[in-house]
Amino acid sequence: MLANLRNSFGSTTDFAYQKIKELILRGKLSPGQKILYNDLEARLNLSKTPIISALNRLESEGYVYSKKNAGYFIKEINVEEVIQVLEARVILEVANLDNVIKNQNSSAMKNLEKAYSEYLSYNSQIFDRKKSFLNSKFHVQLSRVGKNEFIIRYIEHLYEWIDLRFRFSAVPPVRIKKSETEHGEIIKSIREKNNRMASKLLRNHLRAPIPFIINNLKNEESISTF
Repeated sequence: MLANLRNSFGSTTDFAYQKIKELILRGKLSPGQKILYNDLEARLNLSKTPIISALNRLESEGYVYSKKNAGYFIKEINVEEVIQVLEARVILEVANLDNVIKNQNSSAMKNLEKAYSEYLSYNSQIFDRKKSFLNSKFHVQLSRVGKNEFIIRYIEHLYEWIDLRFRFSAVPPVRIKKSETEHGEIIKSIREKNNRMASKLLRNHLRAPIPFIINNLKNEESISTF
């Protein structure tokens, strides 16, 4: 069965790359943790060579880092880096609204409505992993309505980075209900081709959780250095 899984990913390096990302995503590999080759070899049933190749790729994408004569480590979460990513998210998504409104069609909007429905139907008292994934799915689908493949890839990468690198659990529960309402309002303004309103709604929606996320990260940093 493991061999079939590896084949579905293509090369063993691709398989290792995806599986290590999954371990990071599930919290099995934590920020700052040293990556043990023997552990990954046992978990993935692979030799060291594809694992190192996968780690090289993950290092180039900013998920791990290496130290000379010490190996690889899961990259710690840096507040300034998070701020830059969240700011880039606002700029890219809002800028893409011109494409979204111009290129929307019934099929793309149906997929966006489906992503919104999935986000809405998952009830959670906290912004947990699943809620975060469904939120990412909505925003990536929103980008796809615009049909600009370069922008879509950048936004997909941003949300993958967000899902892998930090938690939204710092966002207060009241934001969950507000975000659900905001998603619906964004869709409505897009259908009405109201670019000005859609831009305002999306910009405010994306900026709203930033203070909570940054304050939580700063508190975690102060605790770790105490």
